[in-house]
Amino acid sequence: MEIKSFRKTKLLGNSFRDFIMTERQISLEPRALARFSVIQLLHTDEGICEVIKHDTAHGIYHIHRFYEGKDDKTEFPEERIDQGLFLRAKSDILENWKEYRDKFVRKWAGDNQTNI
Repeated sequence: MEIKSFRKTKLLGNSFRDFIMTERQISLEPRALARFSVIQLLHTDEGICEVIKHDTAHGIYHIHRFYEGKDDKTEFPEERIDQGLFLRAKSDILENWKEYRDKFVRKWAGDNQTNI
């Protein structure tokens, strides 16, 4: 099965610290979305952090909420992996990125919020 990968990174808002990265892997025969990931990234003085990640690794749609905790993951095995699910995941981050970033900063930066 031949797979093509597409990756994009775009700025969220006006800051050069907030980004969304999408990756889709498309099966060419039959033509269908095979896997995807949608990740909110935050550039800090210490490096790049994942804030939230929607992905379909291991064939199951799941969400990692790093703003809640390092191991916070919810699986949705009943969800069908398709373009509609990818668009919903992308919309979630585009609509809620400020809230997710603020929760991440409160959780992980504590008193060191000036470094974020």
